[in-house]
Amino acid sequence: MTASPNTSGRGAERPRDIPFLGWKQILLRAWKEGGRDHVSLIAAGVAFYGLLALFPAITALMAISGLIFDPQQITGQMEILSSMMPEAA
Repeated sequence: MTASPNTSGRGAERPRDIPFLGWKQILLRAWKEGGRDHVSLIAAGVAFYGLLALFPAITALMAISGLIFDPQQITGQMEILSSMMPEAA
């Protein structure tokens, strides 16, 4: 019995040692496992709830900065920001 050459790259020590066929098998396995584990659905949920949490986080950040910073300092920063805005805004 002769040993067949390793075409999948299972014994590779570095990623560059994996042949094209091995990368194809890796990608197919990852695609199947991702579908089985519903990775796209989980990613969509994380993105949705992250977007929903963004606006309360901005509001909380503004409230905390209002407690910490001096009102004159805030008005100065707002003037700088408004000068960067285009005239139509």
